[in-house]
Amino acid sequence: MNSSLKIQDDLLYTITTEDNADLESWIKAQWSELETKLHSHGAILLRGFDVANTELDSILNWCGEAPLEYKFRSTPRTNLSGKTYTTTEYPQDRAILQHNENAYSNHWPKRLWFKCVIDEFSQGQTPLTCSRKVLAKIPAEIQQEFVKRKLRFERNFNAFIDLSWQDAFCTSDKAAVEQYCNKNNIELIWTDEGLTTLQTCEPIQTHPVTGEQVWFNQAHVFHPYAQGESYRVLLDSCGVLPPRNVVFADDGSAIPDEMIKIINDVYQDLSLTFDWRKNDILIIDNLLVAHGRAPYEGNRKIVLAMT
Repeated sequence: MNSSLKIQDDLLYTITTEDNADLESWIKAQWSELETKLHSHGAILLRGFDVANTELDSILNWCGEAPLEYKFRSTPRTNLSGKTYTTTEYPQDRAILQHNENAYSNHWPKRLWFKCVIDEFSQGQTPLTCSRKVLAKIPAEIQQEFVKRKLRFERNFNAFIDLSWQDAFCTSDKAAVEQYCNKNNIELIWTDEGLTTLQTCEPIQTHPVTGEQVWFNQAHVFHPYAQGESYRVLLDSCGVLPPRNVVFADDGSAIPDEMIKIINDVYQDLSLTFDWRKNDILIIDNLLVAHGRAPYEGNRKIVLAMT
């Protein structure tokens, strides 16, 4: 295979082939080495391979990766086939903050696999940030406060705004929801409006292979500060609880806006972006790398599988 290799900012390990090489035989032979590179860099981009008619499920099977069903979801997605989903279906003009997938819970995917199906758009990059560097750059006093007090992620499901509990848990069976929550240490409260869930999480995790500590939570995404003042005013005027919130777990007190602003700024300062091309495959170690989405115009289709 006639290929070229480049490394960007020691985060995104990019392999580009110019001869439309068959991915199946290549990735089967290279997967062990790619896993090593993934633990080192955090993200791998495969570009130029012949995958136009290849589903993500097939690629995962070649690598021995077990796809996950997207449960306890926090954003709207469509199940396309098998366990492949659309990426978050938010309006095109809205940015999606960088985050580690399911870092608002104690159960998360190890890896994320993306494939670009349609690239007829401008902007719409997937910014990436190294979770190790985020931890290193967040001020020590914020880290210490978060670790000492831990985080409680609150979700309020109702029929008025955001996801329903049926959509989030992929079932209308209350017993199945209770079973899932009990298994994953999620406190649940059935309400007149629907359902409230509460889960206490550590803000920092240790990677099981590299042994490195990483900043791994979605406090900056769930916090009301991230939604903006107009959103908070809207919720107040409607008399409904916010669909998602995060507080300090020890006493339920609010996390200061200024802390969240600092954390958001760290993600922005450290982010790396690249422009998608059709048939690109992006593999992310979910503990090591956070991802997001820039606003875009045009026709953009990126699909996702979690393993």
